[in-house]
Amino acid sequence: MVRKVVGTAWRTIRLYSLELFVGATIALLWMYLSPHGYIEFQKWELPTFGVLGHVHVGDDGEVHRVLTMHGFVTHVLFALFFLLVGKEVLEHLTATNGKLRGRGALTPLIATVGGVVGPALVFYLVARLLQAEEIISGWAIPTATDIAFAALFSRIVFGSIKHPAVVFLMTLAIVDDIAGVIILGLFYQQRELHLEWLLLSFGSVLTAYVLFNWLPRWIDKRTRGRRHITDWVESNLGLKPYFALGALCWFGFQEAGIHPALGLLPIVFAMPHGNTDRGYFEEAVCPEDDEYLLDKLGRKISPFEGYVLFLFGLLSAGVALDAIGDATIAVLAGLLFGKLIGIYLFGILGDRLYGLPEGMSRRHLLIVGLLSSVGFTVSLFVADAAYMGMPDVLAEAKMGALISLVFGPVAILIARLLGTKPEKVLLKA
Repeated sequence: MVRKVVGTAWRTIRLYSLELFVGATIALLWMYLSPHGYIEFQKWELPTFGVLGHVHVGDDGEVHRVLTMHGFVTHVLFALFFLLVGKEVLEHLTATNGKLRGRGALTPLIATVGGVVGPALVFYLVARLLQAEEIISGWAIPTATDIAFAALFSRIVFGSIKHPAVVFLMTLAIVDDIAGVIILGLFYQQRELHLEWLLLSFGSVLTAYVLFNWLPRWIDKRTRGRRHITDWVESNLGLKPYFALGALCWFGFQEAGIHPALGLLPIVFAMPHGNTDRGYFEEAVCPEDDEYLLDKLGRKISPFEGYVLFLFGLLSAGVALDAIGDATIAVLAGLLFGKLIGIYLFGILGDRLYGLPEGMSRRHLLIVGLLSSVGFTVSLFVADAAYMGMPDVLAEAKMGALISLVFGPVAILIARLLGTKPEKVLLKA
């Protein structure tokens, strides 16, 4: 049994978490051995090509763009990560086997509300108790659950990604990451807002949908064809229009002052997609000749996800090991107590209204609350936006997000004490 659990854990680490963990480990070692060198690497300026990076007014009064290595990863490359998250949510909402369809999705969605409100409230209360007014702007840091580590620790606890509690947790993790993205866009603008630029973004998305998705299908329907125009557009143009218009959408977000990491999300909703959920919960491989364009986009981007997470860990997780303060305490309290209490109480409310998924008990709900307390990727991401220009507080908050990794093994131990073990049959899945 121990060998099976270890094997399951290692396979899950390789699938979801290895690159991120390695990048974060290197960052911590680099920061410890050469803090100046690490910070210089973060601030290393890259070519802007006239369109990338934030606008900066130099000492000489000239206006130019600046794109640091850290900004390139968090603003440009990380947009690909959020695009994949958006793909997952769209499939769960629209596919016939989607996990966010029907009454079965309502309880995890209600629990997600608790998983967002609870941590934010606990963070705020702790900041007030500590009389640390300067950290209150980071209230959103503990609201998101790390998808990769949630998948890792939940598989160790329950044995398979098919277990209803794992599906519940992954649904919650994906949705509250999307909630974190929305909070990021609404409350943590990068600079003064110029919302007129969003006309470019949403005009690009509308163009993509009308010209390359809706119109070919409409023509085929009117001419009683058999997807002749649609097939021609998809086979000859493929993803090219979506890449081009997605880039315009991203640029519009950047110029509007909204975090550009969100800039590729809208293009997902303009693309043709199927009626089968082939995301985190489905282990079968989709044949290439049965793919929709959204599937193809995911297949092309997914191989780069590990590199993006590695670079993100490398450029965001480097903090001094003694960077512990009020923000650290508030982040950890929000993640542990806020997540646990919020998810459990709102989950009970959802259970009374709509019931828990078959095969899942309130004991499992408690464990899900504990497993959700690991805030890493999106927590680090939000911390960068919340404490921009406050390096000391930022380091403390990031240390809280890093320390929260300990909550995963703690959740595993508590699950064992509560009698929850990996199901033998599911371990083979």
